[in-house]
Amino acid sequence: MMQGDSYGLLIEIVKEADETAVKPSDIADVEITIGFLAKRYSTGEVTFDEESEKWIYPLSQEETFRLPPSRVPWQVRVQWSNGAVEGVRRGYLLNSESISKEVLL
Repeated sequence: MMQGDSYGLLIEIVKEADETAVKPSDIADVEITIGFLAKRYSTGEVTFDEESEKWIYPLSQEETFRLPPSRVPWQVRVQWSNGAVEGVRRGYLLNSESISKEVLL
């Protein structure tokens, strides 16, 4: 990823017990946080793609410009249908610095 990028980041979330995909029918909410940017399924900020069975975390040019040009930590938290909440830190995304700081329209 580079500062100024804008796209839907595909994220696979699987159940630890059997490695099957976590789907909207399994959960009450999903929160994905990249750096300081937290987005949730319950608010419509994160969506689910049935075909790929992956969650889509949209990033705008403005958001990626605000992320530091470095390794950015990210995590996923799932609130299951029974109310239990589980989180896992997924590691880091490399956000490369952009020479241009202009938002392309």
